[in-house]
Amino acid sequence: MRFFKPRLFDYLGIDIGSSSIKVVEMRNENGRARLSTYGWSETKAEAPRIEVEAGIESKAALIRDILKKCNATATNVITALPTYAVFSAVLTFPSKLGRKELPTAIRWEAKKVIPLPIDDMILDWKILPQDKGDGTSDVGGAQVGRVDPKQSYQRVLLTGAPKKLVSRYVEIFKFANLRLLSLETESFALVRSLIGTDPSPAMIVNFGSVATTISMIEHSIPILSRSIDVGGRNITRQIAKSLGISDERASYFKQDIGMEGGVGGVPKIITETLDPVINEIKYTKSVWQSQYSKRITKLVLTGGSSNMPGFTEYLTREVDIKAFVGDPWARVIYPEDLKPVLNEVGPKIAVAVGLAIRNIE
Repeated sequence: MRFFKPRLFDYLGIDIGSSSIKVVEMRNENGRARLSTYGWSETKAEAPRIEVEAGIESKAALIRDILKKCNATATNVITALPTYAVFSAVLTFPSKLGRKELPTAIRWEAKKVIPLPIDDMILDWKILPQDKGDGTSDVGGAQVGRVDPKQSYQRVLLTGAPKKLVSRYVEIFKFANLRLLSLETESFALVRSLIGTDPSPAMIVNFGSVATTISMIEHSIPILSRSIDVGGRNITRQIAKSLGISDERASYFKQDIGMEGGVGGVPKIITETLDPVINEIKYTKSVWQSQYSKRITKLVLTGGSSNMPGFTEYLTREVDIKAFVGDPWARVIYPEDLKPVLNEVGPKIAVAVGLAIRNIE
């Protein structure tokens, strides 16, 4: 259903995920985002990650179908590239390097850290806030350079996306008769919806259906992101296999029991399935603290399975960082009577929320 009449400055945040497409429509109300409507469609994907190039026209048709069913009328779209498809690196350059020389230097360094031909990539970069004593640059958690601490340096966040992938996203929205305004990464969208302008170091764990992405955030910028092919669907299938029940029933066990209670050993099944994710979180934490010597203040959890009972308490104990489920609606105006429903679906559509408010905040 649609909550408000369409206006000129309505925006669609569309998240094309591994096994789903999520849509959120926001309206600019005097510089604040007001929720108009939302919707999504999910598939039972078997592959760990479904490439967006498969069925451009069919994805466009599915988007149009979702928009029709949720009565969305906006045509301005902001979408996101999947984190695993984007290369990122924090590079270090002498501060004396001016803005005229910096692009050439960045492109030269990009050839060293991006494992694809630079001519096949779209590069973007952002100068990061100055950190005293920062002497390294980092690519996916691996130290790639150490600099002279006696000199002054500037850090640059480099991102690179394959031109072919970007072109496919453009084609999807062309077929859907929608105007693509901006294209960014999932990590930036989650920072916008879950972190806001908080400058302190934080970790976002996006626990999706078929994959989990771990992002380190500082000054509202994703500095480091890692991805692992374990998600909520893995948990559901392990519960179904261990208890000899259907995936549908196993999903109810996961959401109702989660990591609490002892029915059929469900909590143990979940913790065993989550071990690779926990290990990846611990590794990311270790890399961050050894690289930057800064304490991580919070762990923000999002994604469809983040509301499992006992999940945040379990993560807090295992990784020794205060964990909680993020609220993507914190900076959004919405009907108060929808709060229970929105709190339930919020983690699932947090990326789409962050995309929809990009041109409003």
